[in-house]
Amino acid sequence: MSVIVHYAGNPDRAKETVAAIERAGGTATALQADIADEAEVAALFDHTEAAYDGIDVLVNTAGIMLLSPLAELDLADFDRMHRTNVRGTFIVSQQAARRVRSGGAIINFSTTITKLALPTYSAYAATKGAVDALTLILAKELRGRDITVNAVAPGPTATPLFLQGKDQATVDHMASMAPLERLGQPEDIAETVAFLADPARWVNGQVLYANGQILKQAGRLDVVVHNAGHMVLGPTEAFTPEQLAAVYDTNVLSTQRVNRAALPHLRAQRDGLVVLVGSTSTRGGTPPYLGPYFAAKAAEDSLAVSYAAELARFGIETTIIVPGSFTAGTKHFANAGHPDDTATATAYESEYAGLMDQIGAKLAELAPADADPTQIAREIVAVVGTPKGSRPFRVHVDPADDGAERVNALGDQVREQFYARIELTDLLHPSS
Repeated sequence: MSVIVHYAGNPDRAKETVAAIERAGGTATALQADIADEAEVAALFDHTEAAYDGIDVLVNTAGIMLLSPLAELDLADFDRMHRTNVRGTFIVSQQAARRVRSGGAIINFSTTITKLALPTYSAYAATKGAVDALTLILAKELRGRDITVNAVAPGPTATPLFLQGKDQATVDHMASMAPLERLGQPEDIAETVAFLADPARWVNGQVLYANGQILKQAGRLDVVVHNAGHMVLGPTEAFTPEQLAAVYDTNVLSTQRVNRAALPHLRAQRDGLVVLVGSTSTRGGTPPYLGPYFAAKAAEDSLAVSYAAELARFGIETTIIVPGSFTAGTKHFANAGHPDDTATATAYESEYAGLMDQIGAKLAELAPADADPTQIAREIVAVVGTPKGSRPFRVHVDPADDGAERVNALGDQVREQFYARIELTDLLHPSS
């Protein structure tokens, strides 16, 4: 991972960020620029392209928040916020639209305040409303470029920007607004950004409200769909333990994080549906060089099976969607990660030269010409629309037919028989 860390007037914080990236195994450089100055921003992008041969992801976090009742706001403060939050976002997005490579992502920062409409935030919210509009329109203007454009809209988050000038009573009140009864942490927002930066290729032209208040926005929660995932390709030995942990974090721990936030609400209403998108690799044909990904998907499947039984008496239903390999129509293979230990990977190449090309070609041959990954989405829609108690436990969408459906059928039959032996058959279906 190679990162340019931009800063305006705080080089020490920028250096801390660079150091954190380097400790995580990446490379980073801090550069100063005024994001509202077109020439300085162009120079920033020029330096980035020269240093790293291109730009794949832009995360535009710069912002100023000055609070006052509208009638009392100094227009100089309004102009200052507009210069950074609107003009700055526009100039940076303009350069990004010209330079981000195919397969990349542009991520702007908005705010949940545009929905909460709290007093004293009118000018700040107005600037972020402009960011929302810019983001949604730019996503459409980049049609055909394979570049996603989204905005993250954090709620109250424990950062200096939020905490400055607030007494403890105000902070405690805003923390209590979320069903999780806490402030967001920078890590919560970073996870949303990381999701948009790579695995979330089908999320585009959206404002994601990362605020812990999903029930406040929608009134209730009925369905949770777990679809986050990231593939890696290469000899298993060549992946570092840290890389395996990162794959596990995206494919497994993200499921647990979301469940811990969502399931208390489903349990309280004694109703709901949990949909997990797994992989035929957990039971079907498993070609080599995909070990870390397969292991993570197997772990997710095991979690799903256990959750299905543990949630049944709360009236919560579980369905596992099991996609096979789709070699066309997705960026799953193109955006896959690769081993950091290149020396070990090279050693394997002497015996397994061209292996991944062979696997990709053969998988493409196995799939019918009309294999369409959007069928996965249609199957999810069908499951959600099926009456409670009639939903399937598993749905396979496998154009290559790698055998997983047959193995899963036997495994699920054994599970049902074992539950009968231990007199727990009521856990095979949600209570009414």
